[in-house]
Amino acid sequence: MKLSAKELSGRKRRFIMIFLQLIPLLLFTTSIIPMPQAWAIAPMITSSSTITSGALNPAPIIVGVGFAANVDKFDFSVNTGKTNLKYDSVAFIDTTHLRFNFHGTASTGTIVISAESMAFDPASGESSNEISIVIVAPLIGQFITFKALAPMIVAGKDQAPIVSSNSFLNVEIMSNTPSVCTIDFTKIHAVAVGTCYLKAFQRGNEEYAPAPDITQAVVVSANPTEKISQTKLVDVATALGSAMYNPDSIGGGYASVLVAGTRPENATLVKLLIPSHATKVKTVFLISAYSSDEETSAGYFIARIAAVTADGAAIRRFKEAIEINIPMGAKEGFPYWSYDGIRWYRLLKLETEKLPSTVHAGYFVETDGRIAIFSDYLMLFGFRKPQVPLSVISPVEKLKVLATAALQSVGGSGLGQLKYKSNSDSICSISEKGVVSGISEGNCQISALKEASGNFADTSSKQISIEIIGVSNISKEVAASVNTGFFAHSLTLMKLNRLQTLDVGLCSVYANEKANLFLGTKAKNGTWVWQQISVTQLDLNGAGQFTLAATLNAGQRVRVLVNHVIQMESDV
Repeated sequence: MKLSAKELSGRKRRFIMIFLQLIPLLLFTTSIIPMPQAWAIAPMITSSSTITSGALNPAPIIVGVGFAANVDKFDFSVNTGKTNLKYDSVAFIDTTHLRFNFHGTASTGTIVISAESMAFDPASGESSNEISIVIVAPLIGQFITFKALAPMIVAGKDQAPIVSSNSFLNVEIMSNTPSVCTIDFTKIHAVAVGTCYLKAFQRGNEEYAPAPDITQAVVVSANPTEKISQTKLVDVATALGSAMYNPDSIGGGYASVLVAGTRPENATLVKLLIPSHATKVKTVFLISAYSSDEETSAGYFIARIAAVTADGAAIRRFKEAIEINIPMGAKEGFPYWSYDGIRWYRLLKLETEKLPSTVHAGYFVETDGRIAIFSDYLMLFGFRKPQVPLSVISPVEKLKVLATAALQSVGGSGLGQLKYKSNSDSICSISEKGVVSGISEGNCQISALKEASGNFADTSSKQISIEIIGVSNISKEVAASVNTGFFAHSLTLMKLNRLQTLDVGLCSVYANEKANLFLGTKAKNGTWVWQQISVTQLDLNGAGQFTLAATLNAGQRVRVLVNHVIQMESDV
């Protein structure tokens, strides 16, 4: 039956109305379709337990998150290896700790543990990471032998303690009574009358356990030959001077020490002014001469200044700057400070007798010509002479990967050791003798340091840059058959002053063979003209060096032949 247009239109409107009524139901229905859930990330377990070889039935603790209360031994993968242990069971402590039970006597080896997914609540989608518990050999016991000490007198000769350990490890000594005696440069120095107690200790290492501490006492008496003045204090020259600072003193502390060299006439007066708030503990200041008699006589006196608490603990930093007074040095010298006597840092000149908060050390020239050094650190202070400026010179601006070039240094003073440094180790390396080697493409940064010696401080050069480039493309145009391994060969041009060499590296197949170097120049008509310019004998590795009498120029080519066969050809 054929419908009229009016009937079709009416049916269409009814269909649309029914569809609109069904849309909410459709939307609701699709909204309740369950979506697949993704598993959580793999759980992590750790352990800080340690087991020593010989331990009986060890029970290490495993740490994690969300352990199931009903875990059993089958929820874990445990490999005991060669440890001589048997895995018995696992005990639930809480949701973050489990105890693993093994029986047997432990031998050196490794236990590897991982947790299966069912070890957690809720169950994890994956097993955990693996952890290793290493069973180590027990530490060997050691003991210290500390020989009895001889009595000492104040300002007398320092005593070298005789102490050792059966482990042959270095034994350290500290003074428990630094107000009576101190340890300086491994020797005992008598400071005041009384009984000094010294402790010897050895902390052990990965093989030896710490040794029991040993204490020795030494009696310090007054010097019977020293005359004591009742009217004034006299500065007595000593190799090591010391002074006690009491934080309860009003207005701070003061120490004046006449520090002697190996001869009395080389004694130098050093004064310390300690602010009242520099430290809150009783402190012993130790002052000694670091410079030699010759350096001191020439105006390059260096004082080593240290401090320890009454318990013998070293003090490096103070809350306020200590003022250190030393004589003015030589005219060509400058005030420096140093931690180790190798690296020296020039002191900042101060306009007033106050150290700025932004720096740790500086100096001020007093009206009487003495130098007042202000520092909140204690180390080496005094005068050093600057070296002649140091420079590094490279014979090349560019260097190929795997090629080398010999650098030169100009300047510097004294007999200090010269050290080169690469500031881009992944790009280039440098040997002790200054031979730089290309490692990878990039900008190679090289500098040099000449260490302090005699009156001189150390000095550093400015950085130089050498561009490390890849191996140049080798022309494939050949006039004869090319040997296998063509592209593995190397050819490096070296320039050092007027001397030029061309290093060639072939394979060991050509050991002890004679290699010929040809220079090619392109004529106006486009043809190449070749001329032999050098010959070399290859070594056992097939490597050699051509000496060049003529200068190579851009646009030329070089060719290496062995037994009349072209091994390499490259543009200059």
